[in-house]
Amino acid sequence: NPSHGSEAEALQDVEAPKADGCNEIEAASTCTKSILEEKACPKPHPNVESLKRALLKAWDEIDVETLAKIVDNFPK
Repeated sequence: NPSHGSEAEALQDVEAPKADGCNEIEAASTCTKSILEEKACPKPHPNVESLKRALLKAWDEIDVETLAKIVDNFPK
């Protein structure tokens, strides 16, 4: 998966999911994963614990507005 330059770019890559719940979850997962990869994995980690710490830190850094935009991309 290519790394995204910013959270905004990751959000632009998310297309409106199809109506079934599985596709909605997949779209949110893909977008969120892109953001986490950008923040937590700019370089390889020496071990799993290092990766876990980086992912937790990255998750905490995603602001509520970004998560709201991911959710807002879903059809109502």
